[in-house]
Amino acid sequence: MKNNILVYVPTENGYDAPTSYTLNDKIKVSIYDNLEIDFNSINL
Repeated sequence: MKNNILVYVPTENGYDAPTSYTLNDKIKVSIYDNLEIDFNSINL
């Protein structure tokens, strides 16, 4: 089973097309300048 996470970015008219990430990716979160989520560190 392939584990993907879809991230939807809100816009003025709804949402952009989702970006797909895998559990092997790290993503930068815009809440804080130095916040990253490393999906490898989460036991799913």
